[in-house]
Amino acid sequence: MSRRRIILVSALLACAGLIPPPLCAVAAEEPLTGIEYKLRLATEVLNDGRFEKLLDLIGVKSSDEERTCRIIEFLDVRDALLQESNFIVRHRAELGNGACPLVAPNRAPKGLSTLKYRTRDRARAAQERGAPWTKHPRGEVKLEEDVGVSTASDGHLQIGRAYSTSASVDDVAVPLTLKELRETFPEALAALADSAVLAPGCRRILEESWELKPKTKDDPALPKKLDLAVWYDVTSAGQKSEKPLLVELSFKAKSDKPEGLPKADALMMKILHTIDPSWLASGGSKTEAAAACLTK
Repeated sequence: MSRRRIILVSALLACAGLIPPPLCAVAAEEPLTGIEYKLRLATEVLNDGRFEKLLDLIGVKSSDEERTCRIIEFLDVRDALLQESNFIVRHRAELGNGACPLVAPNRAPKGLSTLKYRTRDRARAAQERGAPWTKHPRGEVKLEEDVGVSTASDGHLQIGRAYSTSASVDDVAVPLTLKELRETFPEALAALADSAVLAPGCRRILEESWELKPKTKDDPALPKKLDLAVWYDVTSAGQKSEKPLLVELSFKAKSDKPEGLPKADALMMKILHTIDPSWLASGGSKTEAAAACLTK
């Protein structure tokens, strides 16, 4: 890698909070639950040999025995009002191990229901942490930072940051109205009527995911958990699309386990100092990728 590119990548990492930044000071704020690093890969990387090279670089392996399938639905009212207001209603249900079926179920089984407020403003995201909708007795509440790595429109590498407060409750049916959503997330989205209908429309996804395992057992240099997710659109006929919508490699560092953050930082730096930007796809959140069908 050229010295110029190393300097550029290091500066981007500093501004994204991945290394102690002389260029981008980060004020002391409410502690995060964790940081998730997301590498948006070009879909063709899966089939042209580069993915295997990336696994070798990281020091992990994939196995179909570790593959699971989920159906994910992003629910909204008319005109994507919730997403435009930075709220995300997501339902994710397990469909079993192995590859996803060629036809998605008409209605998802019970699964993990999530309400999330996502923004680039950390302070604004933190304000939602104490909201009534986060108070379900079985709920898991997080204030997280997402660090997404992708390519810009000019083909150069870019790093984006976003913050979110989310509440998730498992073993919940897909909510069909705001009233049903509020049974899980009290007083959620108070400006809307109980009768407001929630629907995914075209925003239905079949996800195949792998938990990547270290080639060397308990490798101390790696984050504890690395995941690969491959998303497929569900067509209007309910079929799994032939080509993936997106491919994403991700790993997390939790704030209650501070030893994980240096490992995650080091791995991201290693990847970015090694791979070419052509290995990456254009960015944006996975939620935005799922909603792209609304403009087709």
